[in-house]
Amino acid sequence: MIHFLHPNATAVSGGNIYNTHIIQHAQAAGFPLHPVTVDGAGAGADSARHSGAGAWLLWDSLLSRRLAESAGMITGVRHALLIHYLASENPLLSHGVRAELLALEQRAANAAQAFITTGQGMAEVLRRRHPHLPVFVAEPGVDPLFSSQAAAREPAPDSSCVHLLTVANLLPAKGHLEILAILGRLAATRWCWHIAGDDQADPAYSNRLHREIAAAGLRQRIVLHGRLSQAELARLMRRVQVLLCASHYEAYGMALAEAVATGLPVISTRVGDAERLLRPGGNGLLVEVGDWLGLQHHLESFIAGTTLQAPVTRISPARTWQQAGADFIRACQAMLRMPYA
Repeated sequence: MIHFLHPNATAVSGGNIYNTHIIQHAQAAGFPLHPVTVDGAGAGADSARHSGAGAWLLWDSLLSRRLAESAGMITGVRHALLIHYLASENPLLSHGVRAELLALEQRAANAAQAFITTGQGMAEVLRRRHPHLPVFVAEPGVDPLFSSQAAAREPAPDSSCVHLLTVANLLPAKGHLEILAILGRLAATRWCWHIAGDDQADPAYSNRLHREIAAAGLRQRIVLHGRLSQAELARLMRRVQVLLCASHYEAYGMALAEAVATGLPVISTRVGDAERLLRPGGNGLLVEVGDWLGLQHHLESFIAGTTLQAPVTRISPARTWQQAGADFIRACQAMLRMPYA
């Protein structure tokens, strides 16, 4: 038996979408995965104390601190981590904050006997850090709402401008301010910018973005949609012309995969698994993180109509959540075969 400890999944996030699909797939397949919701006070984690000898506790990486603090009090079980994201890899962190996060991640890893991660890039980091522990990869899938509608483009809400879309919660590492600065320099061109993401993930950053939009005089050209459901996001992707990503760091890049499945071209920083998801020059253009002039050049060319027009052809069929679930179950089965020490 594997008990999967995860946060409450009410908020729309890549991690929560992943967890929901994986749990549903395991239940449909009859696999012995027992989901346990852990709230902010830790309720739910206590039930893991009675899991039985030899059972596995699979901890969502957002619960790494709780694993580090409680592993010694839970005896007779084995621990694994589902790594959606390694916060210490964020390049915007100060040295002190990064050191604190690295120490926390190490304490959690010290309690673990295995990792499952959602991206090849994260797997490489984990193998470098912990060469003695097995690392399994189960990449996300793409909802059929995106892939089944790849050819069904919809009219843009306003044909007088090129509609750009950024899918990211309002957080410093997602690069909204960098995009705003670029768009300010391209104010004479015909663009409209749509932002889909939680505007309360970092209220101070969100407020700063709102202030700078107003100061730049661009409020009428920017639409903040807030958090969207998968259905709402899929429809929006079919109505815009390009996905624009200026993220400083991603573990995988679910929005990139969804855009590719929809036939939407992508202009992005080289983060997560972007190089594997995109075909540079075919369905996407990539720049190194920090190359904001390069990103501006690609965006200006796109707006001028000289590169990457939607819809674009997919490299291969979109990865399904059934495939993701099967990979996840294979990883769990490999864990169950590991000898219990």
